[in-house]
Amino acid sequence: MVEWICLHLIYSHLASAQTHSSRSFPRSMPSSKDYAEVLNDEEFLFGVAQKAVNIYLKYLWCANLDFRPPHCPFDYGIIEAVNLNSGSEHRWTFAHVEDYREWVRLAEVAAEAKGFKGLRALSEWELWKWAEIQAEEQKRLKKSAG
Repeated sequence: MVEWICLHLIYSHLASAQTHSSRSFPRSMPSSKDYAEVLNDEEFLFGVAQKAVNIYLKYLWCANLDFRPPHCPFDYGIIEAVNLNSGSEHRWTFAHVEDYREWVRLAEVAAEAKGFKGLRALSEWELWKWAEIQAEEQKRLKKSAG
């Protein structure tokens, strides 16, 4: 838990979204050998790290802690919404740094296309898009139930 608190303190002082980049994650990821028994083929994948960090940062924002993350958590719905090329990794649980960079790039394009602008546009777009995805899923479930 100490690591998460430190992470929050660091991110709460960021000046721009550019300082929260995929280049910063690998330095903070734990050693694969330390957690081999709970990892995928003994590898700590970047997609898992981005999801954990970005969910935590989103939680701080949604809990009204005067913090807005520069990026967003990428799950299957959000990854699908950014229209990845067929050769790109679509599974966040298997993603590497290069995949994350492409997701961020495409999500920024999608956010801007919907009118989300500024340093925190990506986190705001994801919150809107996630709610839209959930509403569509509820409609689908109600329709299939009868």
